[in-house]
Amino acid sequence: LGGKAPDGSDTANEVTYLVLDILEEFNIGDFPTTVRISRDTDEKLIRRTAEVLRYGGGALAVYNEDLILSSLTKAGYPIEQARKFANDGCWEVQIPGETYFIYSPFDALACLTAAHGNYTWGDRFDTYEDLYASFIAELDYTVKRIRNGVNSRFVQTKDDPKTWKFTPQPPCTVVSLFEKGCIEKGLSYHEGGPVYNVHSPHIGGLPDAVNSLYAIKKLVYDEKKLHLWELFSILQNNWEGEEALRQYVLNRYRYFGNGNEECDRIAAGIVSDFADICEKYDKKCGYHLVPGISTFGRQIEWADFRPASAFGKKSGDILSGNFSPTPGTDTESATAVIRSYCTPDLSRMTSGAALDIKLLPGSVRGEDGISAICALIKSFVHLGGFFMQIDVCDASVLREAQLDPESYSTLSVRVSGWNARFVTLNKNWQDMIIGQTESAVSPG
Repeated sequence: LGGKAPDGSDTANEVTYLVLDILEEFNIGDFPTTVRISRDTDEKLIRRTAEVLRYGGGALAVYNEDLILSSLTKAGYPIEQARKFANDGCWEVQIPGETYFIYSPFDALACLTAAHGNYTWGDRFDTYEDLYASFIAELDYTVKRIRNGVNSRFVQTKDDPKTWKFTPQPPCTVVSLFEKGCIEKGLSYHEGGPVYNVHSPHIGGLPDAVNSLYAIKKLVYDEKKLHLWELFSILQNNWEGEEALRQYVLNRYRYFGNGNEECDRIAAGIVSDFADICEKYDKKCGYHLVPGISTFGRQIEWADFRPASAFGKKSGDILSGNFSPTPGTDTESATAVIRSYCTPDLSRMTSGAALDIKLLPGSVRGEDGISAICALIKSFVHLGGFFMQIDVCDASVLREAQLDPESYSTLSVRVSGWNARFVTLNKNWQDMIIGQTESAVSPG
């Protein structure tokens, strides 16, 4: 909704306001709807967006049109094509009707653990820089493995070993008819037919990796409270017998999501290095390898395989979703969350970087509440955000819905770029959403 048409004209017309009216009036929250906001967006549209967001149910999210157009044109898309951007499924950016898009998610916290020998290499890193470099090397290895997996879908021609072709695939006729480029090339959707063929490594658990690196830096290298091998031994034992130290790292440090510049610089460094790695492997075959940041709810399935983390979380804890703070670590406000999230250059995350923010209903009541949400949207755009989904909900209501699902059959929640009726989710998902909502913040 809203935004610029391919010819550059403004499309924030009355149809946009009609859709927003319908979302609010009929509580339609089953499908994610997104508004494109720029620095030049009319105040009337921003206010109407804030009113619908306050209604709750996760019915609406916001794209930063300025940053996304800049990101796409930097990646080589003509501006007329870039202006047509839309979500692939949840919010991943692509050019509709002209793109084959697929993504490969992976866990940054697992990369960090692997880089340190599953907490056995506590004697190998004399400096924090050595520790960080080992993590980036593991990140490079992970992206390279994704690239190699994609390359297996290609064959080199006998005439020219530098020329790659997609391997033949079963017919995909209907989709191919609707994707520009397939008819012109005589190739199906799965054989490189579309104008753009995109494979996107998506880094998940990024705030968890940031927090872990920050805690190690402070505890081991700055404050010198213990040796790295001692900390790794504690983590192997899941903080057993070290509750005082665990509470120290949980409560002493200001982690990602609190506007702590030192911590946020770690996040910015990882995003930059990740973008450099993807750029190194980009266009090595007939596709684009572009980065993104997401979990899409995978933090639940990853939890069982994660050991204890250096910032006080125990093995099996469900941690951060998308590029949002780890639950319970953001103790400031939504404004601080946005500042942390926007510190990296998110224009380099060509397929997207999602921020989830939970607000309590009581914090956005009245005219002041609308003004606060408007201010969050404007800050998000001006500071260089990519995609933001704000949900207004009370954890007590969600608990009541768990106990009495029949009375809350239409209660909709924003999950991870997509919407769901709360009572249709299994208990693990419901508990995760309740946990996120319990750490809801004030607007500013």
